[in-house]
Amino acid sequence: INVSSTGSLSVGAIINKSGIKSDGTYLSGANIATTAKKLIEKIKSIDSTATITITNSSGGNKTSGNIVTGDKITIKSGSEEKVFYAVIYGDVNGDDSIKASDYVLIKNHIMNVRQLSGAYLKAADVNKDGQVKASDYVLIKNSIMGTYTIVQ
Repeated sequence: INVSSTGSLSVGAIINKSGIKSDGTYLSGANIATTAKKLIEKIKSIDSTATITITNSSGGNKTSGNIVTGDKITIKSGSEEKVFYAVIYGDVNGDDSIKASDYVLIKNHIMNVRQLSGAYLKAADVNKDGQVKASDYVLIKNSIMGTYTIVQ
């Protein structure tokens, strides 16, 4: 565990202890698919001195409601501050649900009608193979039909 000079845990150590997956830019995993309040409480239980700010895609501060794709999560511990973006696999448009609109966004991306980017592109990669393809489109469809559960 990396401890900063102030005695606080590093942001990376906080993320690791929380069970949230991170690639340095995005946060994902079952432990991110929660409410803003629970995420803040979880991080504070690991490092009570940490400051967590969650901002929605419109720039508003978020202290309640579910974490959705595209939410900006800023974690400050000691003098270290890192910004991440939430990824909820399958929630391609960041509206807190997986439905036909997500399916359409993936189809349009595959057909080069409208390209996805950032956290939304990552959320569209439902099978986590590094590409958004027809297989992701099918998994979203199957999720909507109730025959497949998307693993966060």
